[in-house]
Amino acid sequence: MKRIITYVMKLFLPVCVLTAGCTGCGGGAPGEEERSGIEALVPAEKDWSVLEEELRPCVLQVFCGDYRGSGLVWEITEEEVTVISSGHLLRNGETCEVLCHAGIYYEARVERILDNCDVGFAVIPMEMLSEDGTELAEVSPCGRSGEELTQGEELAVYGSMDRAAGNFVKGYLIEAEKEMQFDGYESAQKLMLCGIVQDTGTVDAGMSGCGVFDRQGKLLGVLVGGDGETGFAAVPVWEILSES
Repeated sequence: MKRIITYVMKLFLPVCVLTAGCTGCGGGAPGEEERSGIEALVPAEKDWSVLEEELRPCVLQVFCGDYRGSGLVWEITEEEVTVISSGHLLRNGETCEVLCHAGIYYEARVERILDNCDVGFAVIPMEMLSEDGTELAEVSPCGRSGEELTQGEELAVYGSMDRAAGNFVKGYLIEAEKEMQFDGYESAQKLMLCGIVQDTGTVDAGMSGCGVFDRQGKLLGVLVGGDGETGFAAVPVWEILSES
């Protein structure tokens, strides 16, 4: 039996009090005569159940050496499918096995691990996919920067424990970027720190390398550690894009 990868960090998470709304802050909503006539273009939020279904083809389980974790479909081209996962998982072998939600296994070649982010990439030759290729779909990176995220905003972790796309855990943002030093890396890494919404699940061994998504289904980061039931840390997607 393959050993489960364990990569747990002690996160000192501040208490974050989330409220559904506030009262006593002025009058009600402005009437039509008070509106400017220009509506802000805000992306529509989706129900978590809808997002869980839509994102399922993006989420993978990854086996590397004697360890297992999670991964995501990063890019699909005419020649190959690029898988992204945690760097500490992909360091355990030159090749890895990838399992998609449809129950299909693929063999992938570990291609690259980034120098200053705990993420890496593996590639699957396109000829290994099924004829229609619908079992896999690319993630869509979030276009917002850390400064544009809001403390306390809702997010979700989607990855695997015992099967691909097996765990969907709700959380919230605590800090968009915090520098932390890891063994094996010359410089400190910038990590996104998040809290877990109670009774929605745990972020534990086997989920390292899975995705952290916002309410629009956009990828915010790649999970690299956590303390189980309280909080977790992810490499922000903008850091990955700047390094890759």
